[in-house]
Amino acid sequence: MTAGPIVVATDFSARSDRAVDRAILLAEQLSRPLKVIHATELSENSQADRKRLERQLRELVRDADCEVELLCPSGTVPEAIIGAVRDSGASLLVMGVARYNSVGDYFLGTAVDHVLRYSEIPTLVVKRRASGPYRRVLVGTDFSEASRQVLDQAQALLPEADFHAVHAYHVPFDGWQKAEYIRDELREHVDSEMAKFTRDHDHLEGETVEGETGRVIARALERHDCQLIAIGSHGHSGFRQALLGSTTSDLLRELDADVLVFPPAKDA
Repeated sequence: MTAGPIVVATDFSARSDRAVDRAILLAEQLSRPLKVIHATELSENSQADRKRLERQLRELVRDADCEVELLCPSGTVPEAIIGAVRDSGASLLVMGVARYNSVGDYFLGTAVDHVLRYSEIPTLVVKRRASGPYRRVLVGTDFSEASRQVLDQAQALLPEADFHAVHAYHVPFDGWQKAEYIRDELREHVDSEMAKFTRDHDHLEGETVEGETGRVIARALERHDCQLIAIGSHGHSGFRQALLGSTTSDLLRELDADVLVFPPAKDA
């Protein structure tokens, strides 16, 4: 994890205000510079409008105890955000969701969806109000090298936090599987893999739970009072593709928690 600046995108909505507040808190906590961007389709000659936008941006960060730079890049929102991240050498991008409905499903919106698909740095999707530093972080793992990299990067970013790893598994052909020894052997195997996964990491607990991944993670978040979940963006293989992994996409949409999404390693 590099020590580059933190970049946060805002459209001046209440939900993006949550992202700005969290980005300020992280920048102060990690002693990083903060770059606040508002993508605009205004031309370079619209100086009056740009000054108005800069005043609005400054109002958002007026109490920040960190170095702040305000950016108003031109272009479509997704491309402007990706460009600003690339040009700034950022180490973390912070964004808010577009909206959520009455039953708790979150709509990421075009900009967030595009960034998560193509960003080469970690992206923090903020849903909750920032009431303090992240104290406990949940890490979903399938014991692959990609999930080990997620854990390593998350611990490097948040060294003061406690981490809890969870692995969801299911018994093959569970509806027809009556032999109890097979269930016991599978449990023994996944427990052994979790022990290996947690062995070399400080401040890390682990558990294996039988069940569907989303439900297992949602229950673990509540049970262990985690404010954040760290996951990879492209699933088990780490293959760089234009689609988010299905599990990642579901978790981003359904979980009532902030989500830190790591792209696959460049050599994956």
